[in-house]
Amino acid sequence: MASFPGFLAAINRTNLMQAPPPPNPDATIKLIPPSAPMGQRAFHLLATALLSFALSILLTIVLLAKVGMMRDVIFAIREPDNGWGIAFTWFALLVIFILPLTVLVYGYRHRWLTWRVVGAAWALVIGTMIYLGQDEPVVNLPADLDEFAPVRPGDAASYQIVSRFSHTKPDVKADDRLTLSTAQLSGNETDTAVLRANHDVIEAGWNQITELREWFADMAAQPRLGDLLRKLDDPLPSFVPIRTYTRLASAHAQLLALDGHGDDALALLGQIVDVGQKLSATTRTLVRGMIGVIISKSAMGRAGYVLNHAATTPAARAKFAATLAAGVRGEGGVRRMLMIEYVTVMVPLLLDQKLGDLLYGDFGSRSSLWEYPLDGLTQVLMNPRATVNLAGAYYGEMADLGARRDFAGMKSLAAKVELEWSGWNPVKNMGGRYILSMALPALAKITEQYWQEQDARTALLVKLKALDAAK
Repeated sequence: MASFPGFLAAINRTNLMQAPPPPNPDATIKLIPPSAPMGQRAFHLLATALLSFALSILLTIVLLAKVGMMRDVIFAIREPDNGWGIAFTWFALLVIFILPLTVLVYGYRHRWLTWRVVGAAWALVIGTMIYLGQDEPVVNLPADLDEFAPVRPGDAASYQIVSRFSHTKPDVKADDRLTLSTAQLSGNETDTAVLRANHDVIEAGWNQITELREWFADMAAQPRLGDLLRKLDDPLPSFVPIRTYTRLASAHAQLLALDGHGDDALALLGQIVDVGQKLSATTRTLVRGMIGVIISKSAMGRAGYVLNHAATTPAARAKFAATLAAGVRGEGGVRRMLMIEYVTVMVPLLLDQKLGDLLYGDFGSRSSLWEYPLDGLTQVLMNPRATVNLAGAYYGEMADLGARRDFAGMKSLAAKVELEWSGWNPVKNMGGRYILSMALPALAKITEQYWQEQDARTALLVKLKALDAAK
């Protein structure tokens, strides 16, 4: 019979045999056997580090699609109301880049980040990037500028005349007192008191703008005002000198009417209407078209004042009526005005520019550090042809609604699009959608201006016909 001390010794030997071996301190940090080549271990570490970076990029894209505050800061949609948006964005980016790295380091240390796991993760990342970068095969609504707005003989010469005062040249500015007095005029009966009170100031200003008077006379003498614009940085008429001239010329015409020179007043206003119509008829940009619409409408309102306050001859009225009739464009005019923006601006802008340039660039200049990473991510954040197709569908539907004068429908469509491109839009083509959300002009308001000008023209033609019938 075994002794009690011998029995305890047997138990101890059994426990020692069953006990697990002491942990190897190196085992938890070795992902691959120590015998593996150093190059293999280094490559695995590099693949893991790059995977962390790629996952961070994908997480950033997802958050940009979902969190409006980050989009506002990075995409420069609008200036943040306070520093909270900027602080949140930097904090979110820090978390986005630390989180995948932390997970992968944990997996690396605990030996579950095998080659198979790394390969599967890379396959997922690459597949997602390919999906995000996959563009639509064709542009659904092709746009040839030369077909849409053809150049005709003589357009080069008239384009040089129009460009005499462009956004690339100094503006002609009027005296502050003069600007204040003419801005109060609207073509209503209340203008009379303002005109008489500022008679000398208006006439002095009119006599000072000889360059602008010559400019408008030269434009009015052309049978057509061509537009050769091909790039967005080509010369565009500057609105400031045009506004300066039209305000002074309109005020001068009203004073002529009060002094009994109705024919001279009507001729001066007819010149403004004529130039405005010619600018709109051949325009390759929505901006120039709207300048023409605005000055024509303003001059027509002053023409009503002239007809109410001065006698005019049948010949003067007939000439003015002929000028008005040349500007009747109806549904075709509003369709062209809206679609020219798609042809001239949207197609080349979206197809030829990188995302950073679109958001921050000024024809090649650099203004923000965000520009560089966004340029590099253009292909996955923005699908150019898909974005152009979105723009084409939007402008086409807007043109149809505008031709029917369905302003409520236009505003509803604009609100719907804005909602669809808000923080809950899909990640796919997210950058392209937000470029459009910033670039789309207020087409409903522009269309209302167009139809107001057309209605003013029709009403003035009716008034001229009634005057002729009465005499």
